[in-house]
Amino acid sequence: MYVYERSDLATTLYGLQIYPEYLRDVMVNDFIQRYCTGKFQIATKYDEKENQYLEINVEQKRGVDSVSESFIKKAEVAIKTAFKEKSSEYKELSSFVNDRPLFKLVFRALGDPEYFPAGIKQKWVKK
Repeated sequence: MYVYERSDLATTLYGLQIYPEYLRDVMVNDFIQRYCTGKFQIATKYDEKENQYLEINVEQKRGVDSVSESFIKKAEVAIKTAFKEKSSEYKELSSFVNDRPLFKLVFRALGDPEYFPAGIKQKWVKK
């Protein structure tokens, strides 16, 4: 079901529709919730070679200044697994691009005014 006039329903990655639902279950995982609020925003970006990737902005909890490399690796594995389980097209794409990363996690401060401003509805997808 789609809501009329909503522009934050999905983003694209090499022509695939990537929906926020792919990430929601991961973001409410107890492991992720230790460091993050569960709020996230995804956007399609391009690297210096014009390869597409998803930038996944994640809001950190109050008092969390940084996250460890081991946490980032575990979160990346959980996200890759969720994407592959929920999208056969993503699974196919990931096998095609080999080791090239298809997403990048960016951890943002609580209430970051650009990504997670207080008092307004969260945008799942940034255009």
